[in-house]
Amino acid sequence: MSDASPVYLVPVVIAGLRYGIWGALGTAVAAFLLYDLVFTEPRFSFSVADPREWLDILLFLFVAIVVGRLAALGTERAQE
Repeated sequence: MSDASPVYLVPVVIAGLRYGIWGALGTAVAAFLLYDLVFTEPRFSFSVADPREWLDILLFLFVAIVVGRLAALGTERAQE
């Protein structure tokens, strides 16, 4: 594995389970920004030099939102 980006999904799932969809979405956006800051070139900047990396970070955001939404829905159904 070239980076640790899948690890960022763990807080999204936890936020979805504990705080619902809005917590998961907020955590997904924060993880997306942190991923952009740490793993894309130039590092420690929110600019992206390689246009192909936009696909990577947008895919990461999409997966994080879906996973967080599913975790939140599972919690809501369990409470019913």
